[in-house]
Amino acid sequence: MRREEREPLFDVMDAVARARRGTVAQVALNRLIAVGPLVVPIPGAKSPPQAKSNAAALDWSLTVREFALLSRTEEGIRHSPGR
Repeated sequence: MRREEREPLFDVMDAVARARRGTVAQVALNRLIAVGPLVVPIPGAKSPPQAKSNAAALDWSLTVREFALLSRTEEGIRHSPGR
């Protein structure tokens, strides 16, 4: 899938990150954590500040509304015409 096809999901993740004063990576990690115990995210880090930022994702959780919005957006991309 090309990046431009995923752009709506990146836009939603960016909006959630700005509202939470976090990063898109933190939103992505929280999304994976919220999926449930069968998904275990293992984030990489190229620097100590990036590792610290990734760990800060554990300081908050997505709301039910945020999780649903991300899920609906992802589903819309998966089921868009031409997929």
